[in-house]
Amino acid sequence: MGAPVLLEVPENMNPVDTALLEFEEGLIPITVKRLVAKRKS
Repeated sequence: MGAPVLLEVPENMNPVDTALLEFEEGLIPITVKRLVAKRKS
């Protein structure tokens, strides 16, 4: 999908394995923000 590779990987490694390796190393730059509704008193 055009995203840059964030670590050194062998040339023959497929994109799915590369993404899993980046995830396991904690290199995926994703932040999920969730809005929490205020409680009614």
